[in-house]
Amino acid sequence: MNRIEVALDTKNTFAPGDSVYYYSKKRIVKGIVRATQFYTTFLTQFSEDSIQTVECNQKVYYIIEHNGYRTLPVDSKKVATTEEELLATLKNK
Repeated sequence: MNRIEVALDTKNTFAPGDSVYYYSKKRIVKGIVRATQFYTTFLTQFSEDSIQTVECNQKVYYIIEHNGYRTLPVDSKKVATTEEELLATLKNK
């Protein structure tokens, strides 16, 4: 069996301990990243003589701590380093 290696897109990811702003329950909250989760899905084509991965989709989620409580996974599109950056991202959706 051939092994498939996936290069995780980590250029815009936050490390555990980073202070971030995130969108939660219709408000912006400041918290600390405690964990990063990568979800990757593949679309693979099979033929008589080969197996080929033709598409790879990756999503990044964060577990963030706020006031001593940890959140459910927060989509990376709702996390930023500053409040202004997060507002700009949310407006562009």
